[in-house]
Amino acid sequence: MKGTRGPFQTSITINVQNLVVTSPDVGRVLRWDPEKGIADTSFSYNIECAQRKQVQVTVRIYDMNRNLVYELTEQKICPGSYSFTWDGTVNTGYYEYPPDEGSNIAPSGLYTFDVEVIANPYDKDAVRSQALTVVPGPVEYFGYDDGGTPEDESDDNYLYYLRWYALYSGRDASYGEIWLYDPELDRVEIWIVPMLQCVVHEDCDGLTANPNGEIHGVIIPVPVRVMEKPGTYRFVLHFYDNYADSYKNHQVKPALEVNQMVTWLPIIYIHGTYENTPWHGAWCNNLAIINKETFYIANGIRVVPHDTDPGFVRGATPDRSGFIRAGVNGGLFDLYTHALVGHVGIGSSWTGNDIRRHRWGYGMRLQGADFLIERMVPTGTGYYTIPPGVRNYPYGLTGIGCLIRAGTPEVLDNQDNWPGGTLRDARTLIAWDQRNFFLIVCEREDTDGNLQNGYERGWTWQHTINFLTQELPTYMRNNWRINVRIQGAMMLDGGGSTQFLYRCAPRVGNGWEEGEYSALRPPRRVPTLIHSWATGLYQCAFPGHRH
Repeated sequence: MKGTRGPFQTSITINVQNLVVTSPDVGRVLRWDPEKGIADTSFSYNIECAQRKQVQVTVRIYDMNRNLVYELTEQKICPGSYSFTWDGTVNTGYYEYPPDEGSNIAPSGLYTFDVEVIANPYDKDAVRSQALTVVPGPVEYFGYDDGGTPEDESDDNYLYYLRWYALYSGRDASYGEIWLYDPELDRVEIWIVPMLQCVVHEDCDGLTANPNGEIHGVIIPVPVRVMEKPGTYRFVLHFYDNYADSYKNHQVKPALEVNQMVTWLPIIYIHGTYENTPWHGAWCNNLAIINKETFYIANGIRVVPHDTDPGFVRGATPDRSGFIRAGVNGGLFDLYTHALVGHVGIGSSWTGNDIRRHRWGYGMRLQGADFLIERMVPTGTGYYTIPPGVRNYPYGLTGIGCLIRAGTPEVLDNQDNWPGGTLRDARTLIAWDQRNFFLIVCEREDTDGNLQNGYERGWTWQHTINFLTQELPTYMRNNWRINVRIQGAMMLDGGGSTQFLYRCAPRVGNGWEEGEYSALRPPRRVPTLIHSWATGLYQCAFPGHRH
């Protein structure tokens, strides 16, 4: 018999939470550069659940600073496996473009993704961790491994970088990697974070986290072979949380990848003050990708062209890399005939092929660290000609004195064509070791002075030697953590013919980073230029030059 219904009813709602979304592609990032035809922006994901149903799927694309650039929500059937291809567009309003461009295409670079799936307010999941946040810090150049032999480049295996980051979480990360991408957006190296040395914490695995952020700085040994291209390198941080026990599939989740970029400049402007004298320089730090040439201008040229637009460099160099020039008074060696071109003179006439004063010959190749200095050879007719060893080099010029040869400083003697070697004056010099090439000038007072008494600023012969053997190595070690031991150096010129120009062209925009100096205002015309720029970018042409 059926009883009478009571006055109270009880209902029970059961929320089944069994939705899981994963992606087999979390071990990589998306690569996007439409100008280079790079569109590696596809990934797949899997949705698992106990019963078949419709779910809401939101795909999000982030840049390497965790900025949302693209978002799409659609309906899918669960369970199921799906793929998605991002077309490189931006639909979130994060990036602002000039109105006349009307572009919604994302800038070239690396991107990452997340997929969130929602069945109902109680049953949802995402590919990325919500419990671990990785915040990138700077990447600092830390030096290189010289194998205990600074003069020998063949055993230099690694460049060292200090990678800073912070981990925010209630638990330590379970695993971490650092990925290196080259200027072509190719991944060229992977490091496991616990294998790296942390400079902040002793005996730390680099995975420590806390809710307020735990800062780490790990030393990354980058093989020299993977960082030979000029351009921008990206150090991407890839970490996993440690919350497997709280997830439905009992698997740890990856945090969003973040990145810090390092631009490897093949030519860098350096400057300072030594012996109360400002100096300017250009440091070519990878001789395998630096071109070096000499040019002869019959009527002379002002190497610091204040009235000339240098815009031809823009767009022809790697990002933030430019060119250097120095102008000197003297002859050079013709590339094709190996004959001397021009003679030492003052003013606007350097025609002829006679070198009447005892100078030094300098030979170099277009690329690499192969240089040679030899005294010029007398011909018996009162002239001097190219030294035999220098004839084997396609490029060369004459200089007024050898400063360092085979690592040993040279003493000024009566054969060196050095006017006022014991007096202060402006100087132009080149120097090198097995890895680096330097072009240096030092200033003097802009107004003319009495050469017999010297200038208030400038370097003597001994000042210049001391700069190369003491000051420059100290400067490079303190500012760039680079060990430099000059193996060869030559004085190109001095006095009023000292001229120097460095210009750095950014890829976009109109700004210029410049360093330049001329001993005279306006600069004196000189017939000979030494010119360097990064590999394969442009061939500079000067009117009336022979090279």
